Amino acid sequence: MSTCPVFLINLDRSPDRLAAMSEQLDRLGLDWTRVPAVDSASFGPLPWPDFDHEAFDRNLGKAPNPGELGCYLSHVKAMRTMLAGGADTALILEDDAVLGADFPALLADLLARRAEWDMVKLSGFHDGLPKTNAVLATGHRLVSFLASSRSSAAYLLTREAAEKYLARLLPMSVPYDHAFDQAWVYGLRVRGVQPYPVRIGSFRSLIEPTSMGGKKPWHRRSTVLSYRLGVVTRRILHHLVTDRAWMSSRD
Repeated sequence: MSTCPVFLINLDRSPDRLAAMSEQLDRLGLDWTRVPAVDSASFGPLPWPDFDHEAFDRNLGKAPNPGELGCYLSHVKAMRTMLAGGADTALILEDDAVLGADFPALLADLLARRAEWDMVKLSGFHDGLPKTNAVLATGHRLVSFLASSRSSAAYLLTREAAEKYLARLLPMSVPYDHAFDQAWVYGLRVRGVQPYPVRIGSFRSLIEPTSMGGKKPWHRRSTVLSYRLGVVTRRILHHLVTDRAWMSSRD
């Protein structure tokens, strides 16, 4: 069965999560490597390295959260680890991911379709207005998204995609699950699998609510509306003009 390296992002202070992930990945026969996560506990007060505070404020209109930056930099680290190891494709997992028993078969099917995607999202909080590109052997569907689906708990990507991400991800100006979902920024064919084959486990979130002031009052958040409208417009144009898979999908 075709497979690829698995890079598991895990904080040193989360051995319980590591144990749970180790058990399920070993049981599924997946070859995995732990990537020590960047711990936000070491950041201290602003300014933070690789973080654009002014752009974050314009785009989100809320106080920055060091845990979000730690998550962001951990995914950057996972991609750099992938490239250093020479892998052509890789699966990146956060340590609260829960994989189904048919996941290896699904992974093999996706790898056999490598020519059809640059990045495949395997988890999400929203359906993302999907259109089917192909029906997979497990009964799942390979889809294109017209809207945001969010979540970065599990995704498959190519070496070329990792290189394009790393060229533009830093500095951070939005949370990671916002940034890597914006295919038009990187020139990527972003796909997904539905129903999502990876769900989020019941561990307590390690991205703590910020204590640095919360959101601005609504009347001081006009730049946030402008950012959101810009993202929606560029997303639709990307699927109408550049990556037309959603327009030509099967349903």
